[in-house]
Amino acid sequence: MSKPYLTLIAIAFAALRAAAQPQGAVAAPDAVTLADATPSFRAPFLPPPPNSTESAQSIRLLGVDVVQDGKVLIQTPELDGEKPAKLVTYWCANAKVDSRLALALQFLAIRGRLTRTLELTAGPEPGQAAWERGTVHRVEHTLDLPDLSQDISGRLDLVINSTSLAAGGFAYAPLQSVPILLQPRVQPGRASRSRFDALFSAGYAALDVSFRLGAGATHPVAIPEAWRDRVGRIAVISAFSFGPIAQEKPVCNVTARRGETEIQRWTMRSGVDTARTDIDYYPPDQQEHKKVAIVESIDADYPDKNGSPFKRHMYIGWLDVTPESLPIDAVTFASSSDYFFDVFDIVLVPRAAP
Repeated sequence: MSKPYLTLIAIAFAALRAAAQPQGAVAAPDAVTLADATPSFRAPFLPPPPNSTESAQSIRLLGVDVVQDGKVLIQTPELDGEKPAKLVTYWCANAKVDSRLALALQFLAIRGRLTRTLELTAGPEPGQAAWERGTVHRVEHTLDLPDLSQDISGRLDLVINSTSLAAGGFAYAPLQSVPILLQPRVQPGRASRSRFDALFSAGYAALDVSFRLGAGATHPVAIPEAWRDRVGRIAVISAFSFGPIAQEKPVCNVTARRGETEIQRWTMRSGVDTARTDIDYYPPDQQEHKKVAIVESIDADYPDKNGSPFKRHMYIGWLDVTPESLPIDAVTFASSSDYFFDVFDIVLVPRAAP
């Protein structure tokens, strides 16, 4: 599309806004020119869906920016789950809008099987001038990623949806969907240490870390300097969430590194090094579960398919460090399944004396 043609479009929109703007009115503070509405992710043109509410009829989404640390992220934005981010939305008013309109911001995981929904609004704040028909507006929304990334991480779809009068409350065709990669938030260890003395040999060290890895997510864990040349085994206390995985299928890849060099790799497998399924109450012979002793059973942080609470088990997966791999600076965990891999703590066990 040529520049003169774009200029004519901008002039036409400006004329439309001028005609619609009441004499003496003050523009809304978030109003921008059409030329300044340059979202990194442009929204498709969608007519208001059937049974749509006022929010779907009054405004049109032009696109969004995803911003973290002051940088506008492009392609598939990779977001640090330890920090907040901003979602910048660009809207065009189809009619006069004089109040905030309700929408929804959804984060979809596991191909839409798991959803986290946040409230999203667009329109003038109380006391601000109305959005007049034809005007374009830039609105910033804060994303509390530290709160979100303790529950879900990995490849997600960030979806902006309009509310609907139909069953479910949302339009079947969302206004926009942006693929993102959300890295996990790291928290203190969640495994009780009351059994550690019985489970691990003398001189062990618990790293006191926990995190949830979704598909595509990774997390490096630093090895304390005093342990880098003497760790013999690494115990990973883990389970996984939201579904079963076939016996002995990879759940997580773990890589040992010295600086930038990969020096050893392990694969944690379902039913061998971690859980076989999230609702893990079957006898070992029924699911061919080659599991070690359960470290601990805890209440799950989500209900089962019937909406009832249930217990999840934690297991120990052992990573044996070869002498040639020492010293080790860090181990990196990378999810290799569509489900969530939960690490509840990591324990270092010293190498046996020769």
